[in-house]
Amino acid sequence: MAIVEATTPEELDEAFASATAQHAKAMIVFGDPLTNRQAPRVVALAAKHHLPAIYLFRQFANGGLIVYGADIADLFRHAGGYVDKILKGTKPSDLPVEQPTKYELVINMKTAKVLGLTVHPATRPRRRGYRMNDSQLFKGPSVDPMIPDVVAAAAQWAAMCQLET
Repeated sequence: MAIVEATTPEELDEAFASATAQHAKAMIVFGDPLTNRQAPRVVALAAKHHLPAIYLFRQFANGGLIVYGADIADLFRHAGGYVDKILKGTKPSDLPVEQPTKYELVINMKTAKVLGLTVHPATRPRRRGYRMNDSQLFKGPSVDPMIPDVVAAAAQWAAMCQLET
């Protein structure tokens, strides 16, 4: 496993080139402030270097291959519950620390096709009346929501999808 780092926007090109030079077959892009601010560029660099990538946040779904992470809207709803309790007099120190309970998986089928990847049919939606074509995103609960570790989730997803090149 190769690890590449970028701490400035200028280092992103070098990081992706380094991953390619190290023969990386895929990439996990962590959700730090740099990659979040540079999301369109990060997605473009992954495409340029033909690197399938998994991201933590939905903003990467436009052009990125896979997004797997906590449902941000659900986190905001939970935060609202905390605010409500605090405004009703509960001391913040008395509130429990909670971890996300709802995760989302998004697969960009168009990006998968461009990368020459086949997504196993078992990971596609099975809801009645749901249709999907190659240009659509698939959002579904295909990964165990009890796996908060994105690396473990990515491994589980890859095994389930049986990605083929």
